[in-house]
Amino acid sequence: QVIDVPTDGRVFLRFWYRIYSYDTLDFDYFAVYLRPASGGAEEKAWFDGRIHWNNSLWNSGWREGVVLLDRYRGQRVQVRLCNVMSNADGWYNTWTLVDDVSVTVQR
Repeated sequence: QVIDVPTDGRVFLRFWYRIYSYDTLDFDYFAVYLRPASGGAEEKAWFDGRIHWNNSLWNSGWREGVVLLDRYRGQRVQVRLCNVMSNADGWYNTWTLVDDVSVTVQR
């Protein structure tokens, strides 16, 4: 998704999320990546995941995620919310539900 970041105030990307995972954030996690729409490097701006492993499914419960967008004021920004899996075996997967994504300005 591409968004226009307002030019004034403190600007935040806010969302609610719920992670289900069989793995730890060392291998699987939910993340927010940002990149100027005009080009440039993508940055991992935020992430969350399971800290301690056991062999059962972990449910984070609903949590609020907040990412400060001030450094992108006045720019068009590509926002990517995704699960990241860094192990190649495909085991112990992670799923995330996302709801109520918004951009808010605090003046």
